[in-house]
Amino acid sequence: MIKLNNVSKIYELSGIQVNAVKSVSLNINQGEFVSIMGPSGSGKSTMMNILGCLDIPSTGEYFLDGTEIGSLTDNQLSEIRGEKVGFIFQTYNLLPRISAIDNVMMGLSYISNSNNKEKAEIALEKVGLKDRMGHKPVEMSGGEQQRVSIARALVKNPRIVLADEPTGALDTKTGSEIMEILSGLNSESQITVLIVTHEPHIAEQTNRIISFRDGEVIKDESIK
Repeated sequence: MIKLNNVSKIYELSGIQVNAVKSVSLNINQGEFVSIMGPSGSGKSTMMNILGCLDIPSTGEYFLDGTEIGSLTDNQLSEIRGEKVGFIFQTYNLLPRISAIDNVMMGLSYISNSNNKEKAEIALEKVGLKDRMGHKPVEMSGGEQQRVSIARALVKNPRIVLADEPTGALDTKTGSEIMEILSGLNSESQITVLIVTHEPHIAEQTNRIISFRDGEVIKDESIK
């Protein structure tokens, strides 16, 4: 599903080159439940941007579902994101003035289809929000808003879901509930789920931990 060969990412800041990711090689199979862990500045967020086709490597090769990402145009990258990648963010990124179901339908904005609403309803039911579809984000708890963002990521049946600190803005109990939802969706639907986190107790709930430090993978271990 995911194959990286000697991938590096170099940024230039004020005339200084910064190696955010250094010669990373990885394979992640379809259906894995993986955490990418590391402190601030370790390169994990840069790696998430590359894996989500929000950025391309400076050097090396990244294959997503057999497609080499580095050679694609911006429009082609956008198409890949729209079809194959679902995103979940720490701050939810919901539109405040529209309902939960309309926010989920935004995940299908690139598709004009008469059954988009039905797909959104099914996605919200999967995350336990059958009775909250008409509510706006301001009328929902943080945990409910994160469930909406999960439904938005899932509504297009992506091949991979990238969750960037998905429990970071939540209390411990609600965070555990969100992790249970992600784990259940992974095991039931065989969606590849990658969670970016700096919290060991979150990483330990996945099946594989890839640890970053100073732009490099320092450990890659299966734990379940």
